[in-house]
Amino acid sequence: MKIQIHSFIDKGNINSERIALRASADCNLKFFCIHLTYELSSGGFYNQPKHTYWFPPQDIKSGDWIVIYTGHGKSSSKKNEDGSTSYFYYWGLDNIIFNKPEDTIVLAELNTWQTKNNR
Repeated sequence: MKIQIHSFIDKGNINSERIALRASADCNLKFFCIHLTYELSSGGFYNQPKHTYWFPPQDIKSGDWIVIYTGHGKSSSKKNEDGSTSYFYYWGLDNIIFNKPEDTIVLAELNTWQTKNNR
């Protein structure tokens, strides 16, 4: 996978709870989403996520950081001293997501998709 989950930061604090991801290859974020679900006692994870965040289109480079905050805010980016870029996104949730030990984040890479409206 071209992006890896790096860490969870400030779990339990709605104003700063976030997930840090790091790119290991050049790619576009529109091909990735994260799901909040929970770990099953038998292994694996529950396949009906409580919340999903699908990243907007954004070309990123290997070594870039992607940070998604649980709460509300405005997306932004900044250049880092090492030449990488950090991209900041906001899930827009009103509650923390890490409130139980079994809470799990699943990062998924989507290679293609199809849409159809119901009109």
